[in-house]
Amino acid sequence: MTALSRRHMIAAIAGGVGTWTIARLPVHAQEGGLRFSVADEKLAFPLSRLEQQAGGRLGFAIFDSSNGRSIGINANDRFAFCSTFKMPLAAMTLEALDKARLPADQLLPVTQADITTYAPITSKAIDIGGMTARDLAAAAVIHSDNVAANILLAALGGPAGFTHWLRAQGDAITRLDDIEPALNSVPAGSAENTTTPMAMARLFARLLGPQSPLPPPSREQLGQWLRDSQTGLARLRAGLPADWKVGDKTGTASAALTDNLTGKVNDVAAIWHPDGHIITIAAFYEVPLTSKAMPADNDAVLAEAAKAACQWIMASPSGTALR
Repeated sequence: MTALSRRHMIAAIAGGVGTWTIARLPVHAQEGGLRFSVADEKLAFPLSRLEQQAGGRLGFAIFDSSNGRSIGINANDRFAFCSTFKMPLAAMTLEALDKARLPADQLLPVTQADITTYAPITSKAIDIGGMTARDLAAAAVIHSDNVAANILLAALGGPAGFTHWLRAQGDAITRLDDIEPALNSVPAGSAENTTTPMAMARLFARLLGPQSPLPPPSREQLGQWLRDSQTGLARLRAGLPADWKVGDKTGTASAALTDNLTGKVNDVAAIWHPDGHIITIAAFYEVPLTSKAMPADNDAVLAEAAKAACQWIMASPSGTALR
């Protein structure tokens, strides 16, 4: 199927399933008290159909921090998180800076030996000797710089230290076992380097909201980095209204990174409601590939899923102010 015809197919799926019934579209009830309403059905139907017709495995979750409402499909199934982990890593970094566990002004060394993977920002810092922890966190979130993430992990206790920090944030599911780029290669059935859509949606909401370990200035900095990121403009953000205040962190793994013909197209977005609370969307899409290349039109699957999510948000109790 060509990219053009596949995009048309995806758009048709998302727009044409309003009369389907639950019996014809298997909806996976998730842990955490999902409560089905008319709005829930309008989200679940197109998401299930989208997954069936797009040809991959779609994990999707929405979490509204104002009332705890959540919905999704495959929302408690494990998926490789790829670079989406860099947002909570940045939050961990900001907390360490706020508590003086990391020096604010000292450069963390960046050497040629570190440049073993994607490094659009850190590769330019070799000549000056390194980057500050704050600048590394910004590079990891905004530009998805892998080497920036690896350097921060080394300074913060490695994958085990990061996973321990996640447990302190109430996330008992997400786990990091490797650094970049090895963390992208997750064998089927393995729990290593994985999360679930619901766990990640809740984690983003916690780190950006009043329960965050970060004080308001650091929360705002973290949110600004998400909003400044350009890597996800064709994914979830493409399916949400342009006038909404949205930021996101993507994760991608082509077959070249995963050592098999399964691509990973992920995105976790935060929506800032006018009253200040956070609504989060987590989407993880695994797609079979016919070559090592990653077709660009896989982004359209996430964009169409976001359009369905938008309808659910607008119909929810807190959606009035977003209309």
